Amino acid sequence: MCKRCGKKRRITFVDRERSTLFNSLMALTNNDLKLIKSVMKVTVDEELDVKLEEKLNEKIGRLPTKDDFFGKMDEVMAELKIIREEQPLQSHHLSDHEDRIEKIENKLQIKPSVMI
Repeated sequence: MCKRCGKKRRITFVDRERSTLFNSLMALTNNDLKLIKSVMKVTVDEELDVKLEEKLNEKIGRLPTKDDFFGKMDEVMAELKIIREEQPLQSHHLSDHEDRIEKIENKLQIKPSVMI
């Protein structure tokens, strides 16, 4: 509709005056641009959230389950217990060996090679 005369006008791109009028009526304002930006931001944020969740689920899927983890930890703790139980026995054997070596060195009058 024409603002001057009130008649209904058909706008064509051939007419420069009318295409300029069409373009000026269709120009985006700062408010329009802000609205488009906010809509795009929400859409992009949603896409990022979906992709982040997919990657996180993929990484979490590689982790062992609680049962697997605790089963392996039980094995490790059992081995550690055995090692700790064997340590005093080995220490006692080492002490016996040191005593024997010391007696032999004294008997043969050899100087110890390592001083403790």
